[in-house]
Amino acid sequence: MRTSFCVREFILTLCDSFKQFIMFCLIGIILLFLIILINCLSLMIFYGSLITEDFSFRADQQFNVSFDTLQMMNDIAFDTTQQLQYEKRIEFKQLETRKDLQRSLTGYYRNLLLPSVSAFYNYNYEFESNTLSNLYASAFPNSLIGLSVSWPIFTGFSRVKTVQRSKLQEHLLDWEQEDVKLQINSEYTSALANYKTNLYNLGVLQDNVAMAKRVYFVVKLQYNQGIVAYLNVITAESNLISSQTNYINALYHVLSSKIDLQKALGVINY
Repeated sequence: MRTSFCVREFILTLCDSFKQFIMFCLIGIILLFLIILINCLSLMIFYGSLITEDFSFRADQQFNVSFDTLQMMNDIAFDTTQQLQYEKRIEFKQLETRKDLQRSLTGYYRNLLLPSVSAFYNYNYEFESNTLSNLYASAFPNSLIGLSVSWPIFTGFSRVKTVQRSKLQEHLLDWEQEDVKLQINSEYTSALANYKTNLYNLGVLQDNVAMAKRVYFVVKLQYNQGIVAYLNVITAESNLISSQTNYINALYHVLSSKIDLQKALGVINY
């Protein structure tokens, strides 16, 4: 009776261990599948963005890649609560300068309708003599000072039309400024959305890297104990490398979208 009870307990313990082993293997397979799926989606997004970019590099040039991941992580933070100020954009400043020049030009055209006053002063030497040989012997100086006033009475309404045309140009600049505001606002909205999306994707891929490291550690431990084949170790290591590569690419996209956001806000430092 005692022997049958020990055998039954041993069989139950063995069945529980086998069930735990099966569940552990299933969890590992599911985690590997999730890592492969996330890596594939990240590669699709990355290579899809590369289609729209133009890369040109000559074969005789030296190509060196150097980056600091820790410094890149410190540079991704940005205050997204900043308010959009159009005055910081260079396009808006250029339009303000053009409007000031156009207002000055309108004032100049308007002042042409006023009378103009000018003063003059002339001083001459007059040589006179009864004989030609003594013509330059004596000189008689004379001077003239005066004031002239000119007032355009009728110019065919050309000055009035010039002022009206200049004012119309001012209104066109106002509408152009409104169009620039709409473009800046659209650029800011798009840049903010891209930055937040890439930042969220970076967090997901960071968790994916941690998950891939954990799976690789478990699979390698299973291989050392003779539970799984070496092919599983190679697959886990490949998924880990792919996860780290996708993480670096996502970090690059975050920094790129941050620059676009700074440019849209007009706070980028060149």
